[in-house]
Amino acid sequence: MLLYPAVDRAVAAAVEWAAERRHPVAVAIVDEAGVPVAFKRVRGTTRIDAMQALGLAATAALVGQATEDLVKNPPQIALGPFPLTAGPGGLVIKERSGLIHGGIGVATSGEDAHVSAAQTALAALDAYLIGVALLDGEALPEPAEE
Repeated sequence: MLLYPAVDRAVAAAVEWAAERRHPVAVAIVDEAGVPVAFKRVRGTTRIDAMQALGLAATAALVGQATEDLVKNPPQIALGPFPLTAGPGGLVIKERSGLIHGGIGVATSGEDAHVSAAQTALAALDAYLIGVALLDGEALPEPAEE
């Protein structure tokens, strides 16, 4: 289950990353079923950017792999009403065990900005899921009490 404070931090991190580079950005985070749990579209993005971010996030969550990989190796599955969105900017949110909790999708201007902003959002998800840190990296420390 995605923890909403962590999701909000992830969206804010991607927006901040893009703002520092003067890129307009749309960021979407979905749960494991592809249902949006967070979305932010900043000034300067298009309707297409917004839909692309949502599509990238849902595709990553439902297919279980980065959407950039789908360009070279498309899955041979049907996702019902969900169209697949291939290309850079969609990353899977999962535990080390492989359990998928959702996806992140980012659409912005710039050559590699989609992926970099999505990686920034994913790194910002510093919350634990049932005692296990997100991603395949090392366990993250507990946040300090204020």
